[in-house]
Amino acid sequence: MSNLAEYKKYRRTGVKLNSNILKSAEKDRLLTAANLLGMVGKDKKTTIFDGEQENDYHFDFMFNEVLDNERSVVATYKDQNPPNNNIEEEFIDAMMSAFTSLFTVVSVSEKASTIELVDLSKPTKSG
Repeated sequence: MSNLAEYKKYRRTGVKLNSNILKSAEKDRLLTAANLLGMVGKDKKTTIFDGEQENDYHFDFMFNEVLDNERSVVATYKDQNPPNNNIEEEFIDAMMSAFTSLFTVVSVSEKASTIELVDLSKPTKSG
């Protein structure tokens, strides 16, 4: 399989999986995440975004940080909908190991196709 064909297969699976996880999320988790991020209107029922990217931040935060009985949205989804194939399992495992933070790029290697990041929310040994 070519790299492009493999990418398209992973992309289709990831988009469908994200959509399914989002549909399975309880509305109160969506509002809790929005409230914690200061994205709720005065009526406490409406989410307000300054741009499309804020919607992505909201969903990432909800997927990773808003817990119900110490379970994330992704973990709850996996409990109720076991992965159908290896690609779904890879995506779900990656989502479950993800966390919300702020990173800075330290270096980029085009030759090795890598980037080095530092998590700004974690103290360094010297600080």
